[in-house]
Amino acid sequence: MNRFIVNILFLTFLVFSISKTTVFAQKGQLLLFNLRIDEDYLNYRGKGTDHYYTGGLDISFFYTTRKNKNLFSWLDQKTNNKPVTFLSMRQLTNTPTNIQVPGPVQNDYPYAAALFVNYGKLYTNQTKKLRIGSTISLGVIGPFAMGDQIQTFFHKLVDYIQPQGWSSQLPNNLIINYRLSYEKNLWSRNQKIELIGLADVNAGLAFNNCRIGLMFRTGNQLNYFSTAEIAGFYTNKIHKGRFIFSMQPQLTIVGYNALLQGSLFKKRSSNWVDDTYVIKWQDINRIIYGFAFGVTYETKFAGLSFTQHMQSKEFRQVKRHEYGNVGLVFKIGKRGSSTGQNK
Repeated sequence: MNRFIVNILFLTFLVFSISKTTVFAQKGQLLLFNLRIDEDYLNYRGKGTDHYYTGGLDISFFYTTRKNKNLFSWLDQKTNNKPVTFLSMRQLTNTPTNIQVPGPVQNDYPYAAALFVNYGKLYTNQTKKLRIGSTISLGVIGPFAMGDQIQTFFHKLVDYIQPQGWSSQLPNNLIINYRLSYEKNLWSRNQKIELIGLADVNAGLAFNNCRIGLMFRTGNQLNYFSTAEIAGFYTNKIHKGRFIFSMQPQLTIVGYNALLQGSLFKKRSSNWVDDTYVIKWQDINRIIYGFAFGVTYETKFAGLSFTQHMQSKEFRQVKRHEYGNVGLVFKIGKRGSSTGQNK
């Protein structure tokens, strides 16, 4: 039954995405298809792991829309260009250090998976060099997210240890979240160096946190707040290939994390809620430090990126963690030049 429900959700997302892709491609509005994979076995030092936040998948579409009345209309007055709309499906997976032990491993990560759809808009003001993002997330945490099936499949594919503790994963709960993000250029020089300030707030049933950070980029033809550059890639076909090197320190203040603590509405005084292992409120680290660095190569039609993420420990009993991210982008549409504006 669980597999059937999730298959229906995934099929619905796929059909909707294909229909949107066809419509916007015909109107010349579709910009990018973006596939990103998180994997903690990917490590620049060659010391991969298979625990904590162990894997993630993000499939996204970006396309332009007209300025019209909708849930995000209040942001239009802050920007001077057509908003970019995005639709994505994302899966997150957590496991403990030893996945050969049946059941939960105490003082370690609970088995947990999340599957959710993001719908949002990006509003860019090229004159003031700022971008505002607004995102609604809907989905599930628990068996419906199919973390068990996905991890088991890939471990069989590479002939690796089979996880034994998914029967103890966090139960099904809803994800309903809203995220507001703000990006502002702090300093740039000759389209070769950029320093950008970052801030966002995430609130809802699953994740409650706020983040501040910096993003440093260096490369060729840099123009992060142009009308043509979205998600770090130009939507038009650049004349030459380009490399971009980036670094991003950040600090996150954590209010609640349902992937560690379970349902927001369950009362808890220990590590067990309804016979399910969770992390106690007092063990959660409220301040998480993170750092990421990576490289992107972009051509006329596509782009490839690798980013290494590092973060401090999420709760008292565990260690800091690292994981890699591989991104693949295909440019489907065109949104004008890097210096022009869409009115």
